[in-house]
Amino acid sequence: MKNFYVRHKQIIWIMLIIFAFRLAVYFLNSPYILYQNDTNTYSVFKATEKINNPPFRQNIFKGEINSLRTPLYPWFIKLVRFIFSSPSGYLPIVISQSIISLFAVFVLYKIIRKFTNNKKVLFWTTLAYGLQPTIFHWDKVIITESLSLSFSVFFAYCLIDYLENPKTRKALWLAIFSFLLVMLRPSFLSVFVIIGVFWILRFIINKKDRNQSILGFITSLLCTCLIFAYINANAIQNKTPSLTKASIANKIMNLVDADIWRNNNYADITKIIAESPYWDTSNPSGGKNYELFHNGIAWRPFEEKYNLTDEYINEYANDTIGKNKMTYIKQIGKNFINSAKPFVSTLIMTSSSDKFTGDIDIGYSAIYEGKEDVTSWNFNALTMLSLLLNGLSFFLYIYIFVFISFFINLWKWIKGRIDWIELGLCTLIISEILTVVIGCPTDFARLLQPIIPFVAILLFKQIAEGKWAFVKMKWVDRLFIKS
Repeated sequence: MKNFYVRHKQIIWIMLIIFAFRLAVYFLNSPYILYQNDTNTYSVFKATEKINNPPFRQNIFKGEINSLRTPLYPWFIKLVRFIFSSPSGYLPIVISQSIISLFAVFVLYKIIRKFTNNKKVLFWTTLAYGLQPTIFHWDKVIITESLSLSFSVFFAYCLIDYLENPKTRKALWLAIFSFLLVMLRPSFLSVFVIIGVFWILRFIINKKDRNQSILGFITSLLCTCLIFAYINANAIQNKTPSLTKASIANKIMNLVDADIWRNNNYADITKIIAESPYWDTSNPSGGKNYELFHNGIAWRPFEEKYNLTDEYINEYANDTIGKNKMTYIKQIGKNFINSAKPFVSTLIMTSSSDKFTGDIDIGYSAIYEGKEDVTSWNFNALTMLSLLLNGLSFFLYIYIFVFISFFINLWKWIKGRIDWIELGLCTLIISEILTVVIGCPTDFARLLQPIIPFVAILLFKQIAEGKWAFVKMKWVDRLFIKS
């Protein structure tokens, strides 16, 4: 036992510090369970007085598909409730997410150890991630962000571990895990596609692990068939020709934001929009009609009232995009610019119709214990400082240094000196940004959360390998001296 403590003393103390800090911040910041406006779509499986049109059933083994959500997070909720014997409770979910999130910090430590044995680098970089409130506060929110952050760390470990020592089982697990990410959160589809391309590139460039690349590609191909089968089942059962109907609603939002929703051959839908009480005809740029499309299309009253299907609404969206390609592309460009804004300012966004006042730039709304009364998040000095540092640092690093690192590594690849890990992490980050910008025109800061582990690992790798000039400064040397 003593030898175990001596061998693992550093990580034991790191985990104890992070656990104690998170526990203290958790109890200092009420409410202890947070519900976002999408929570019910993951966790309500039976009709209730509040939501009965329809219940968001999710049991793929019985042929029931939730048209709004992919199945992994609803399954996670069901499993946790079964283990804790709590059919409708949310506290067990918060506890489970917190445990998984804490384990993800340990996995992050293992990743950094692959880059360096410098104990001070390991200590401070792991703490920098583990003590970040804007990361672990998601653990108390009943939505996919917490698992997405943790799973991003696990996926990064699988990728880096494979690149370090390619093995058949590692190739198999890497392909399967990328599929699980899609089933957790559809925006991870870009990660799944990149892994498919990764196997092709590895087969061409690395002759030593071609057998692993073939197996990985075949597994990814089989998982692709499963994804298309799921989309087909969703289309048959719910008339939703996509992984989730949220992607259709988000596409509509882009049309409304670009003010091109009138320019198409679908007079019935444009008439509905124009006559909608939500639409501010005197100020189209200000009245983005999110209530009609996000709460209307996504939550069914719209299609039921006007007898429209997701398939028909999707056809309308595609027709409108086809007739206004350049304007739509310009809107995507605006989305990219807007996606950076939450990282440099603390924006409080309210939604009066949903009575959410806690919807801030880290992307969630607070309703205490599921009651009707609204309770905002407790903004203490620590929280605000964390938001400021998180915003400024990640804006500078993501939108400047990641893109620079990407092109540098691309140039190295051309010159025959490819760094698979850095190029892979940069590609994953940029692809996720583009996926969110194109497919999810709102809540950028929330939807971009899953790239934070990739960003952190890239940053810590560069620090560990001495690629950042500032680590040679005297004040930093005191923290990062070689041991």
